[in-house]
Amino acid sequence: MRLALLLLLFAPSTAAQPSISFVGFNAAEMREALAEAVYPEDAREAGIQGDVLVLFVADTTGRIIRAVPARRRGGLEEAAAALVRQMRIIPPRIGGVPAELRSQVVVRFTLDESR
Repeated sequence: MRLALLLLLFAPSTAAQPSISFVGFNAAEMREALAEAVYPEDAREAGIQGDVLVLFVADTTGRIIRAVPARRRGGLEEAAAALVRQMRIIPPRIGGVPAELRSQVVVRFTLDESR
């Protein structure tokens, strides 16, 4: 069983701030959350795998304050949203000030076929 995150992040843009800061998840916290992630037992037994798009909102400190699956189909959505809620991002900066971020991330659930 493998879990992976594909990041699709969009930094807020403003006319006053032409440069865009790098936005991403804290790598150490991401590795820790993935190491502790649990593949849903019923989905594993049913052979369900795939990608779940999770929409999220992070506050100015980088804490995820809301994470919801974009749609429900397949039984992996709650596990994906729970995983994203554990993450922390590096917040974007607008004019040097940390900003809230609304974005999305894809959580990929893959069953190891060799087992």
